[in-house]
Amino acid sequence: MTKNLIKIFVDIFMILSFIFLMFYNFTGEKIHKFLGLSLLLFSILHIFLNRFWYKNIFKGKYNFKRTFKTAIIFIILSIFILLFFTGIKILQCKQTGASYDIYSDFHFYSAYLGVIFVIIHSK
Repeated sequence: MTKNLIKIFVDIFMILSFIFLMFYNFTGEKIHKFLGLSLLLFSILHIFLNRFWYKNIFKGKYNFKRTFKTAIIFIILSIFILLFFTGIKILQCKQTGASYDIYSDFHFYSAYLGVIFVIIHSK
């Protein structure tokens, strides 16, 4: 399997995971956790497969398009970090019986914001 086919498979899986993660009420908590963990692992794989982009980030000239795309990627990275952090905090709060409303709100709105920026990133 070529590297491009692997990248396509990883991207498709990430998109499908992200879509199914948005339907928490339909999938339930166990599938949501599994898909969230899978998305984290595939995100790490996606970053690894595109490591040369990160390696060359400070090389070359930046025009508007390259600056815009780079900003979008770092915004998505920030959103995903926030999603993973809030997801873990929600699980910790559920286990201890503490209130997790603030984390739940951040998690929910970050997910929708993430969808918007992933769509922009994919174009």
